[in-house]
Amino acid sequence: MLVGVLVPLLGVTWLLGNHNVTLQVDGQPQQLTTHASTVAELLERAGVAFGKHDAVTPPPGTPLREGMVVELVHAREITVLIGDKEDTVLVTALSVDEVLDQLTRRRDVSQRATVRPSRLTPVRSGMTVRVLNPVAVTVVADGKEREVVTDAPNVARLLERLGIRLRGRDRVTPAPETAVQPDLRITVERVRVERQRRTASLDFETIRRPTDRLAQGQEREVRAGRNGTIRLTERVTFVDGNEVSRHEIRRRLVTAPLARIVEEGTAPPPRATPTDRNQDTEPAPQPRPSPSTRATERATENSQTGQASYYHYPEEGMIAAHRTLPMGTVVTVTNRANGKSVTVTINDRGPYIDGRIIDLNEPAFTQIAARSAGVIDVRITW
Repeated sequence: MLVGVLVPLLGVTWLLGNHNVTLQVDGQPQQLTTHASTVAELLERAGVAFGKHDAVTPPPGTPLREGMVVELVHAREITVLIGDKEDTVLVTALSVDEVLDQLTRRRDVSQRATVRPSRLTPVRSGMTVRVLNPVAVTVVADGKEREVVTDAPNVARLLERLGIRLRGRDRVTPAPETAVQPDLRITVERVRVERQRRTASLDFETIRRPTDRLAQGQEREVRAGRNGTIRLTERVTFVDGNEVSRHEIRRRLVTAPLARIVEEGTAPPPRATPTDRNQDTEPAPQPRPSPSTRATERATENSQTGQASYYHYPEEGMIAAHRTLPMGTVVTVTNRANGKSVTVTINDRGPYIDGRIIDLNEPAFTQIAARSAGVIDVRITW
């Protein structure tokens, strides 16, 4: 009789020790009836392992109660990219949106941010979550400057979205792989390189020859120089239509230059003699003009008319060359076109061209005419 009473009582006790609970593992729920007294014992009896990084709610030591919901989310290692910053983290989140909630850098994620994969995507171990916050940048390209708000991950992708195609040698600053940051200034330079051909002048050289027919310090041009011509092929670089560099690739001689020949005096200067001193004060009579002399050249006892030219003479002062006047003779030269005069001293011989009666050094010539005149009509008196 006692045994019959105990059996029903034990059955009631066993039933009273059961708990109907919900166990949710990584988002998958199941209904369980268990004799476990704590959350940890429940997980053990259900054969569900958990580690220190996993999230158990409520905590493992919590006593079980009827109708309790126990949730376990295993920790997963994922990569999170926010802009150009990359972190590898352990998360106990079921969705990408929960990942963003758990991260302490949630403040870095704008409400307008683009998240890939989408915020509702389930979390998987090893996945990468990319967060692209829209930022304002400046883009300068093809003569235009514009402000752009973008969530492009780098400069290359932004230019692609804007329809700015890079060609050949085009340059981008900063580099295309640079991550887009707030207030970034992006510059696209269109670079074009082309070959050009042009003709250039080749300078002549000056050959100096010593001669004892001239005194030391004197010189005479025997032959005028003439520049040559070369054909150049060059590589020219343009940036945004403006030439920035030019490099010679090849040259071809078209016309060779003709060297200028100048004689330099080596003879010692003549010593003054009594005869020379008399000539300084009493000029010798002028010879008759030769038949080859132009009609414009005529002489009197102490004046002469004709043409004057100029030459380069190293000695300073107002100096001239005459074919017959004694060295040291002081001569007044008057430009017949404008009336200007200059006083010079004869210390050289010449000129030896018909019609020209005197050669002035450059400083003297420019006192009475422009250098570009070359040859002028003058009257000289002494």
